[in-house]
Amino acid sequence: MLAGLQAASNRRRQLDDQFVAAWNSRDAEQLLSLMAYDVMYDDAGWPAYMHGHTDVRAFLESTWRAVPDLSFAHDDTVLVAPSGTNTARYWTGAGTHTGVWSARSDPNGRQFQFRGASFLEIHDGELRRIRVVYDVTDMRRQLGVLPARSSAAERLIIRAANFTHPLASTLKVPALAVVRALRSPGAPLAAH
Repeated sequence: MLAGLQAASNRRRQLDDQFVAAWNSRDAEQLLSLMAYDVMYDDAGWPAYMHGHTDVRAFLESTWRAVPDLSFAHDDTVLVAPSGTNTARYWTGAGTHTGVWSARSDPNGRQFQFRGASFLEIHDGELRRIRVVYDVTDMRRQLGVLPARSSAAERLIIRAANFTHPLASTLKVPALAVVRALRSPGAPLAAH
């Protein structure tokens, strides 16, 4: 019994290793071959939850187009849940932003590095669910998309986000709706 659990745990660790190696290969087919066709994939930096190979392929192509040298180094420790179906592992990613990533992020040649963790759910030898978390805000700061921590620009953004107009509480609408309405008379106010 114990030998069987150990063998299953080793297979999960191998699949986790293959996941990282496939990412580093920058070969979509190699990475997708590890996943169930209806995989559920959630990445902290992607705006939508991915379901299936088509969604994941679009994500991979976008990511590798923007950061063609993106690579990952994983920690040696892989945590395997007692059920044997889930793994968790920390890693460090690094790359250079040389391609178009999104409309808000022109290529700038900046290098960046980030720490994160992957949580994999494995069934029948395939990745069924993938959750990848990392500090997207820190990455965007390194890329110059967001201002540096504690900078004047960051303080201004925080003030703007916390701005309240005196009419906002009276009218029970967001402060920015009041500002927009004051700029465009006749525009409707959106209530909470």
